[in-house]
Amino acid sequence: MRDSRQAKDEFPVPAGLQALLRLANADGAFLQTLIEKREAAADAAGVRLTRSERTVLRSVPAGTLAGMARAMPPAPPARLPFLRRTAATAVLLLGGAALADAGVACKRAEETRPAADAPAGHSGEASPATGTVADAALAPDGEGAVDTEGGDADQETVPGPEDADGVARDPDIAAPVAALDGGASLFGVSGITRPEVSVTATLGGIAPDRRSSTQTQREFEVALDALQVDGPLDPGVVRRLLAQRRSRFLYCAEKVRGAGEDPVGRVTVSFRVDLDGRVARSAVTENSTSSGGLPSCLSPHIDGMVLPQADAPTEVRVDLVYRRSESGS
Repeated sequence: MRDSRQAKDEFPVPAGLQALLRLANADGAFLQTLIEKREAAADAAGVRLTRSERTVLRSVPAGTLAGMARAMPPAPPARLPFLRRTAATAVLLLGGAALADAGVACKRAEETRPAADAPAGHSGEASPATGTVADAALAPDGEGAVDTEGGDADQETVPGPEDADGVARDPDIAAPVAALDGGASLFGVSGITRPEVSVTATLGGIAPDRRSSTQTQREFEVALDALQVDGPLDPGVVRRLLAQRRSRFLYCAEKVRGAGEDPVGRVTVSFRVDLDGRVARSAVTENSTSSGGLPSCLSPHIDGMVLPQADAPTEVRVDLVYRRSESGS
């Protein structure tokens, strides 16, 4: 028997998206509806998604989304009737055509299931046998629905700027798909790109979100200049992990600019990485910009980094060079 942590490692998808993929795996009509209507399908099924999960759902190509659903581990037989009922209800709510025999199949599955296997109730906890999230994540409002609208910890502490329509452009929106950087595949299915990359293809017949193309139009740019690594960590790995935080560093520039400060210039950041890969302390040792608020904004983004474990501490020093972008000038 494998525990829930092992299952999570093998299927590294946020809980809300897992719930949708399980429904799509159990019901072909819901899969087609999910490909065509995305967020509307999630709402109809009673699955609450974080901002980052909604962005990922909008960005995944139709073929990739179908492959992800097929790659889901099969649900236990005792849970299939519930999943199929939920999926069929969502399809009907959205005006789609449910499978003609869906109700018959669900009824037959319930009648043939031994009484001893009947679930006592949906606890909302992960199943120790399968490591999957219980049915509470799929329940509609008022019936044990899991509210994941708060997002990740980083998203709670560092809100991003907003578009004109009030939708937050969170700088940490790429966190759930950090493992996909550079076009890496998920469950052997490739084609998912980082959310900050402009989506130009039509996704399942739905026009791309207009905010995806505006996220790259920033007033400033930031470059990782001189990097010094004293310790066992690979400098290439350190540089790559720092580069993944570029959107956060740019967020700090936009934040201090909004406060009337100019972030253009060079900032030198030094930090120590402990044996467990976590940053023990960080400090801005040099600041050639005229912004006094930039160092305090950068510190939590450096302190929150997690690097590979090593047999000795590592001291890191990196120069961040801020300049005005051509599109923003």
